[in-house]
Amino acid sequence: MYKLFHNPRCSKSRAALQLLEETKIDFQTVLYLENPLSKSEISVLVDGVIGDYHHLIRKGEEEFRQSGKELTKMSKSEVTQFLFSNGRCMERPILSQGNRCVIGRPTERLNLILDQ
Repeated sequence: MYKLFHNPRCSKSRAALQLLEETKIDFQTVLYLENPLSKSEISVLVDGVIGDYHHLIRKGEEEFRQSGKELTKMSKSEVTQFLFSNGRCMERPILSQGNRCVIGRPTERLNLILDQ
């Protein structure tokens, strides 16, 4: 089953939700800000993301800017811990299926998983 990690206040996330509803596939919406992810759930996303796992962090968020961390030097475990402690900094939308996921920016990137 597909999972959409969704923030209803984000226009890109709303666009991803609309796209998935139009495709009529079976998916679960995960409101990760209301129901924070466990460290192991975040680790699955970090390990399975198509592309650079560093892109899972929204580097423009205040929490990240104040952290003093250099994004490209962060290991997978550091990214996992940072997102566990700072859920607002997780990029959105994210679509997962099994142990693979993709960041839906732009929305068309969701097809990297949907077309398989």
